[in-house]
Amino acid sequence: MPPIIHLRSYTFHITLYDAAFFGMLFIGFTFMLLLWFTKKANRSANRFLAIALAVTTLWIARILAIDIHLSAYLPFWSRLPLQYSLALGPLIYFYVLKITRPGYKFKGRDLPHFSPLLLELSAYVLETVESISTGAATYDTLLFQRLNPVLQLLAFVSVTIYLYKSHTLIEGFYQQQKFTGGDRYRHELRWLRAKRDQGHCTASRCAQCRCLARQESCHRRIRCGDGGTGGHRCGDRGRGLRGRGTLIALRGSPLPPG
Repeated sequence: MPPIIHLRSYTFHITLYDAAFFGMLFIGFTFMLLLWFTKKANRSANRFLAIALAVTTLWIARILAIDIHLSAYLPFWSRLPLQYSLALGPLIYFYVLKITRPGYKFKGRDLPHFSPLLLELSAYVLETVESISTGAATYDTLLFQRLNPVLQLLAFVSVTIYLYKSHTLIEGFYQQQKFTGGDRYRHELRWLRAKRDQGHCTASRCAQCRCLARQESCHRRIRCGDGGTGGHRCGDRGRGLRGRGTLIALRGSPLPPG
């Protein structure tokens, strides 16, 4: 009689969230390849962004594999290094740095930014050793249960700090740029300032025209007196001067010589 083999039956339980994670994996890997291999002026900066996107995608893949219980078919998949969360913050920072300063070159003195990643890799090695000794998945080990919350908190703090530093770089870069009309808020302020200056110029020109009209009116009264014909002639001349002053104020041009 042949021995009876008990097979462990299991079917994937994929929810809508898992399907969404699958879609994010394909989109993430596609964009990562595009950013890495596309030839552009800021290619080096795009590679930092591609690595950051790869880190995020691998993290999603790990969460998805745990959720669908992939260990039922591949018991040792959890021993693969899929989590590099402490490198995400520095990668975003150096991407922004290469965008704002295209001439900047990554040097050896920049490597300490990635030193917290050694802590995460050390925790991974310890969890893998415990997983081999106990036969359990790495996310079911005691070390993982104790160290993973600490690593998640450190990753959150790291991303927050480097996002703030990236914001500082962007603000400094923005202040160094000359205004080209692209900023709506500053464009409105500049438009308002131009209108204000134009209003000052128009008011001063109108005041000058009114002064000239008054001077001409005084001279007309002195020269013409109360004579009949001369008074009509000088009155017509005064009306002509006032018309010319109004026309000049509207045109914003200096008064031509009489």
